[in-house]
Amino acid sequence: RDYTGAIAAFKQFQKDYPDSTYSANSHYWLGQLYFAKKQDKEAVKSFAAVVSYKDSNKRADALVKLGDIAERNKNDAQAKKYYQQVVDEYPGSASAKIASSKLK
Repeated sequence: RDYTGAIAAFKQFQKDYPDSTYSANSHYWLGQLYFAKKQDKEAVKSFAAVVSYKDSNKRADALVKLGDIAERNKNDAQAKKYYQQVVDEYPGSASAKIASSKLK
């Protein structure tokens, strides 16, 4: 539960290994830590970074998280866009199931 220590470690990893094959994952987990701490601005930056990796296996999950953050901040229209994007781009995935349940 050392979120602060974990955040520092992920940020250091990103600095030390900017071209790592684990870059997208490190952004995702950094986003999760910020999300847990309700540091939404930082979380959005991290999840948006994941989304920029078109081949990332965490991309759909990051889009769901961006929707969750928008929802938490009472931006329902934006949340809906993110959830719909997951359903459209990753039909049949676990993330799409989660997203479509939030669209109802």
